Amino acid sequence: MSERIESSSAVKTEAAGRRRRADAQRNIGSLIQTASEVFAEAGMDVPIREIADRAGVGVGTLYRHF
Repeated sequence: MSERIESSSAVKTEAAGRRRRADAQRNIGSLIQTASEVFAEAGMDVPIREIADRAGVGVGTLYRHF
């Protein structure tokens, strides 16, 4: 599933005609990986803040990308 999300993000970036910064790419990867782990552990009813905290990013960063 994460491949589908990453591919979708890549398409949006290419369509806009610009590449994401390296730190933004790392944040997205971290968020996807962390969300997968948290959902596997606790199910889908997880606070957004928990995912952001565990990924090491702010809640605004999570909302900006997703």
